[in-house]
Amino acid sequence: MPLSDLETVCIREPTSSARCGVGISRSKRDLAPADYLFKIESYSLSMDTKMEKYESNAFQAGGHTWKLVLYPSGNSKRNGKGHVSLYLAIADTEKLSRGWEVYVNFKLFVLDYNCNNYLTIQDADGVVRKFNEMKSEWGFDQLISLEVLFDPCNGYLVEDSCVFGAEVLVIGHSAKSESLSMAVNTLPVKPPIGPPVEPPTYGSLTWRLQNLLTWAASDVVISKTFTVGDREWNLQVTPKGDSADGIRGKYLSLFLQLTDCERFPSNTTVNASFKLKILDQLHNQHYEKTENSSFCASHKQRGYSKFISLSELYEVKNGYFKDDDIILEVEILKMAIIMEPLAYENFTWKLENLSKFDWLKRNHSGPERHWKFEVHTKGVEAVSKKKGVDTDSIVGKYLALFVNLSETKKFQSNRTINLTLKCKILDQLRNKYYEKTENYSLLISDTQWLLSNVISLSELNLAENGYIKDDAIIMEVEISNISMV
Repeated sequence: MPLSDLETVCIREPTSSARCGVGISRSKRDLAPADYLFKIESYSLSMDTKMEKYESNAFQAGGHTWKLVLYPSGNSKRNGKGHVSLYLAIADTEKLSRGWEVYVNFKLFVLDYNCNNYLTIQDADGVVRKFNEMKSEWGFDQLISLEVLFDPCNGYLVEDSCVFGAEVLVIGHSAKSESLSMAVNTLPVKPPIGPPVEPPTYGSLTWRLQNLLTWAASDVVISKTFTVGDREWNLQVTPKGDSADGIRGKYLSLFLQLTDCERFPSNTTVNASFKLKILDQLHNQHYEKTENSSFCASHKQRGYSKFISLSELYEVKNGYFKDDDIILEVEILKMAIIMEPLAYENFTWKLENLSKFDWLKRNHSGPERHWKFEVHTKGVEAVSKKKGVDTDSIVGKYLALFVNLSETKKFQSNRTINLTLKCKILDQLRNKYYEKTENYSLLISDTQWLLSNVISLSELNLAENGYIKDDAIIMEVEISNISMV
């Protein structure tokens, strides 16, 4: 069940490691999950809705498609009460042959905002799990207790926002290789870890629809727009029913519609609990229906084709229809905003004739942005001073990397870009990487990011380290966790 559809569909029960007698290992690490992350806004509100579980969007790992299945209040059927329950589910089973089996070693994660690292939960002793037709989900009934999650000292829930993730190793499948020539790789695995969306305020709209009998059978009437939780909504009514079979001329159709999807990232989903009403103008005994649904760019409208039968609507004693008018009302009770991961951008290139240049420049176009890179093989004094770096400790001693976002004129100068910048240099003898990572938050007007001490020149030039071969290095730059506020 995707996050854009909140009807719970139980196909198979997830299987927990704890229930199978396997120990669980918990540890902390700085490295972000390699395969998938997703962010939940307004977490406490998602617990209050009637939706027991959520499924993430699909992601790729190890040649298969996967989803994360989250129970915000715990999977009560599997001893998860008082905890967060999280499971990994294989999602492309219809493409697999009869009797399929996939062997997996996986880890699940919770971001610690305070320490900027990840709580890592996995089966102890490197246990490999078998996914098949009978068991397509594995995970942890008691991933983390709600008490620990909600304790602000732990940093897992900040401004009612938290981030979960997964890392999936499919046993027996070869890993995807990356080209060492200049290349641009885009993987949908990194989330925009930025300031959480502000908790929404809730409200309602009351709308008098006049001259009801004059509307034609095919007419659709739309209310004025109203704002709840920084999102814009309206009501859409078809007085004589929509075009679905057996409805027109028999029912009034009523829907709540999200109208401003183009203002927000396409990966944003709004989960809402709302109540639709027709007011009783005689006895104050209103007709109402409550719905828990999800809104996104592809599903902007939720409600009822058969909201109320026309015979019941026009029955005088009910008080709904008076003086050719009806009064409609919508009340948004709860709302949670969920942002799914955006792509991160990854660039790999080979820098040749290294000893002949003090600096080299590269321009790259990623899937969403244009970047400029400068590699200074002996450091650079001017920018080091500007950034407050101790020049004497940098110049002539370290390789430096500068990254610029080249289309900043598109954005307002007072907006801030948050991102994580990772520079990797390949050990060409052992096929391993040296890594350096920094997190940044800068105004659009100052979008030049500096890694002033990527690697010391003494370490870079040491032949036994394998970083330089035939006067060339292979460098990879990963720009992730990109968000704009």
